[in-house]
Amino acid sequence: METKHKYFRKRGKREVIYLQERHCGVSLNDCLGTTNEKIAEIRRREIHIAVEKGEYELRKTSFRDAVSEVKSDLFLGKSESTKENYESFFKNHLIPWFGKACLPDIEDKDLVNFKRVSESKGYSERTIKTAIWLVRAVLGKYNIPLKAPKETYLKPEQVFERFLTLDELFEICKYLDGEAKAVVLVAAYSGLRKGDILSLKWCQFDWRSRFLIVKQQKTGHIVKIPLHAKLTEALDLVSRGIGDTPVFTIKQTPLYRLWDKARKAAGYEWVRFHDLRHFYGSYLACNGVRREVIAKLLGHRDLVSTSRYARFDDQTLVDAMETFLIQPGRVKIL
Repeated sequence: METKHKYFRKRGKREVIYLQERHCGVSLNDCLGTTNEKIAEIRRREIHIAVEKGEYELRKTSFRDAVSEVKSDLFLGKSESTKENYESFFKNHLIPWFGKACLPDIEDKDLVNFKRVSESKGYSERTIKTAIWLVRAVLGKYNIPLKAPKETYLKPEQVFERFLTLDELFEICKYLDGEAKAVVLVAAYSGLRKGDILSLKWCQFDWRSRFLIVKQQKTGHIVKIPLHAKLTEALDLVSRGIGDTPVFTIKQTPLYRLWDKARKAAGYEWVRFHDLRHFYGSYLACNGVRREVIAKLLGHRDLVSTSRYARFDDQTLVDAMETFLIQPGRVKIL
C-alpha cells in the first residue's frame, strides 16, 4: 500500500508500516510496529543509528533468543542443581519480563523496575539479585553493560551469625527417614554440596584407604574426605552397591520437599540445605581443626572462602578467654 515515503510499505488489514531500504550497505526489512508515519520515521532513524553503530543485528535479537544462544556458556561448570535454578529463573521470572525486548532496549532503569515489581510480589533480596545477575550476564555476552540497582531492598537478605548446632541437626533428622535422612547426614558430615551428594556413585568410595573422592561439580576441584564413623553410619541408612551404581536415587525436588517439611516441623525454618555445609566447616573450626585443613576438606583454594564457612560459636569464644587464666602472672596490663 502507498505511503508518503518510498521506503515505507503498509501491510495487513491494520496497515502496519514496514521499512524497506538499504542504509550503509545494510538491507533493512523491519516491521516498525505502528500505523503512524511520524512514529515510523522516528523508528527508522533509530534503526539507522543502530546500523551506523554496528548494533543493527542486536536490535533484531530478543532477550529470549539471547538466552538460548548464551545459556550453554552461562551453565558451563555449574552443578546440575544450579542449572535447574537458573532454568527456573529464566522460565518463571526473566523471560516473561524481558523476553520480547530487543537487547539494546534493555537499560539500567528496567532492572530497577524489575526489582521494584519483584519486591511488591514479596521476593527476597537474594532471589532478586540472582535474577538481575542473570540478566546482566546474558547482556554482558553481547558487550551491553548494565548496572545493578543501588537501591536498598524491602526484604534484605538475613545474615545469620550463628550456625546449625549438632542438637538442632538431630532435631531436624527426627522428621526424616530413609534416603532423605541419609542425604542430610552425609551433607553435614562431609561438607559436600547437594549436587555432588545426589550424583555420588559407590565407585568413588575407597574403602581400603577409607576416603571418599569427589570432583566437585561447581569448581572442578577434587576433594578427599575421610570416611569417619559418623559418615559411614549415615551411609548405612541406604543399601550399599558397587561400581557406577548411584548411592542415592532420590531426586532434588522430593528431597527439598521433605527437607522443608522437616526443618519447619523442628522449628528451624531459617536453616537452608546449604547450611549443612556451613555446619561442617564451623563444627570442625570450633573443635580445633586448622583453617588450612578445613579449606582442603571443603575444596577451597583460599582461606577467604573458608572463613565464611568455618565460624566460631559463642562458647568457643568464651573458652578462648580461658587462655588468660593459664599463666596470669605473665599477662601485663598496659
